[in-house]
Amino acid sequence: SFANRNSGVGLQGGWGSILMGRWDTPMKVSQTAVDPWGDLTLGDITGAALDQGNFSRRETNSIQYWTPNWGGFSARLLITANEGKTSASNPNTSGASLAYSKGPFYIAYAYENHKDVAANTDEEGNTIAASWTMGGLKLAGQYGQFERDGQADDDKSYMVGLTWTFSGKHNLLASYQNAEQGASDCDMYSVGYRYD
Repeated sequence: SFANRNSGVGLQGGWGSILMGRWDTPMKVSQTAVDPWGDLTLGDITGAALDQGNFSRRETNSIQYWTPNWGGFSARLLITANEGKTSASNPNTSGASLAYSKGPFYIAYAYENHKDVAANTDEEGNTIAASWTMGGLKLAGQYGQFERDGQADDDKSYMVGLTWTFSGKHNLLASYQNAEQGASDCDMYSVGYRYD
């Protein structure tokens, strides 16, 4: 608990990397990779998508394994310690992602399970994300479906976005997000400019 950002210790070699500590989950890494806004900004993907950020986590006391890159393919695995275990609950998070990134194309699938997170309920999320870059234009999209014990309707959300980089330092950003759960519906539009 000495830090709130990514912080851990690990080993890396030709076989990949193993990491212990507080780190972004495989789902968060794979989904924010397509977000025009990156992480922790007003317009980012957690505004409406990713179960309004519930599946964009930085987990403490986690162990992760990251494969090496095999011809553009890579995978990440995560499990957290169940330090809050009681006779009635065994809270922990597990997850995985598989991504392909080569040249202008990126696509990723991620799965995450939150066991006994609140009131001894389980949550489960499945997401897919993709982006394609052509010159200074990057088009991106993301779709997710999230289930919670005792909840009649799944939470479904998506994001489409673009980044247009011109003159090397100027970026126009735009995204649209939608989230639905039962009769509830949320739309979010974001437009911005970034100077690098």
